[in-house]
Amino acid sequence: MAEKTKETRGLTPQEMFRKKDQVRTRLTELKQELKQAINDREAKDVHLNRARLHLSGNSADLNSRSLVLPRQETSGRERQELEKAVMLAESSLAEVEQCITEIRGQITETEKELQSYLENVTTNDLLEVQNRLNLAEEKIAGIEKASSDLEARLNTEETTSKQMAALVQKREDLLADILTGNATSKDLEKLDREIAKAREDAEKKKANGTDIQTMKQTRAGLQRKLAKAQSELKEIKAEAHELVFNFFMSEAEKAGKSYMRQAQDLVTTFNRLFGLGEILNTRFSKVIIPGSWDRMTIPAFLLKACSEKPFPFADGETIYQSYQRQAADMFEKEESSQLESLRSLGIMFF
Repeated sequence: MAEKTKETRGLTPQEMFRKKDQVRTRLTELKQELKQAINDREAKDVHLNRARLHLSGNSADLNSRSLVLPRQETSGRERQELEKAVMLAESSLAEVEQCITEIRGQITETEKELQSYLENVTTNDLLEVQNRLNLAEEKIAGIEKASSDLEARLNTEETTSKQMAALVQKREDLLADILTGNATSKDLEKLDREIAKAREDAEKKKANGTDIQTMKQTRAGLQRKLAKAQSELKEIKAEAHELVFNFFMSEAEKAGKSYMRQAQDLVTTFNRLFGLGEILNTRFSKVIIPGSWDRMTIPAFLLKACSEKPFPFADGETIYQSYQRQAADMFEKEESSQLESLRSLGIMFF
């Protein structure tokens, strides 16, 4: 598991992502500053060359390869002015060169800092993001349930509203019937009590915030909350995807470092055995090296840990390759080293 660096220690994954984005932004800004500084250097270099040409008594068109003929000798005062212009141009160029050096140093440090946020991911970080994912999904589920319940109540209330409209229309028809002698005032009193009861219930619901208008406003609020929660979940999922990628890359780089250490030990032991094998074969006719051997190849991985090739006979896909003829010098050196170690002890009878 990757260990936290001083940049990442104590930070939550969310804070790490925020810091990482800040570092990425800063890195982009620094690269833009470097580009601008390099352009400034080119301009100042042209200006310095022009000043030097004027000082030497020549004028030049720096956009062409030809020089204009030497001009007349300048006065002492003019020469002092030209020398001053050259010194100022040199100083200005030196300043921008120093600026470029400083920016490049800042870029290197910023890249290291960014790498620390990308590489130092632990299982605790993954668990924390998993918890955030769970909470975000639970929040969405809660809003969706509330919306579903509200929609059901709204449908009920809209049905009730339609029923109220039907009662009002029924009263209108009843008034017409009374006027034409097809109904009595008692029928109207009965219907008015029914309408009054319906209106009383509607007022109570309005007071409780369960009237249609309030519920529609609540629905709009829930829809906005749901959209926001879904957007937050999408962001967390993107963070989680990048985080788990960085976790596995961090684990791979750690394994790559171990792999390189073991590869170096293997190559050292491999060469030593061949050196000893040559001694045993040439001096004692004892063969320990199989006659059918062709080569030993240690493959490389596309990791930062495996980017350096500390051994000879390596290429883009291998850390080490040992062909018999290519490696002969290495084995001879190992053989000589083994013999010399005995001679250094005063053992000379072999």
